[in-house]
Amino acid sequence: MVPVVAFAVLAVLSRKDPSTPVEIGTAMQVVDTSRAALRTTEDVTYEDADLELVAAYVIADGAFVDAAVPVEHSSAWDVAARVLPASELAHIRQLNVVTDGPAGTLAMVHRSGIALDQWVLSIDTAEPTSVLEETIVHELAHLLTLRSTDLATTGPCDGVQLEIGCAKPGTPLAQWAERFWTDPTSSMTHDPDVHVSTYAATSVHEDFAETFLAYVTGSYTGDSPTIRAKLAFFDTQPELAAAAQEVRPRVNVD
Repeated sequence: MVPVVAFAVLAVLSRKDPSTPVEIGTAMQVVDTSRAALRTTEDVTYEDADLELVAAYVIADGAFVDAAVPVEHSSAWDVAARVLPASELAHIRQLNVVTDGPAGTLAMVHRSGIALDQWVLSIDTAEPTSVLEETIVHELAHLLTLRSTDLATTGPCDGVQLEIGCAKPGTPLAQWAERFWTDPTSSMTHDPDVHVSTYAATSVHEDFAETFLAYVTGSYTGDSPTIRAKLAFFDTQPELAAAAQEVRPRVNVD
């Protein structure tokens, strides 16, 4: 593995309430763009001490570079490859297989420390396929809104300051924070009339991703005006609405 190149976690989907805030760190520097580095796995630091790294694989053009991959691991990647739009799949440069047992941390994405706007996707193979499908949709929301063009992690903030960085002016995450959060730098108390899940209350970007998942799956059946407004927000965002339309038939399909 390339040492000390991975930067802090961008986003984690977990059904547990995290005990510490999610941090993003610097994450934007391209530290080594040589051909050798791009064919090498990079280290990732996990905040969850219970999360075990089982294996790491370089991904290129949506496929494993190493052909010797256990079936369980390739099956997890198959879920991501099937659900994600091709445009976003192309930006995944590494798969990390992790585990802390069922119903814990499900998946997460890190910005690569090797290649700009490339990602390390971590998946817990202890989860059933249906759970992983929905998890990948949640992560897709992060892939579409935490790019270098959307979120700055260094320098002064001319947009909306979030816990994990600066949402640039006019970006979907900045609009979301301005419309639906009173203090985008901290968590909120969970309110079922405001948040589609407990995890959504932990931060602006997790609220965004959890609500995007509900938008894709149609899982929210309540009548909260706030949540309905949040769901309708995605209809005003062409890239997100198009991504949702593309992946919707690929999720919760028996």
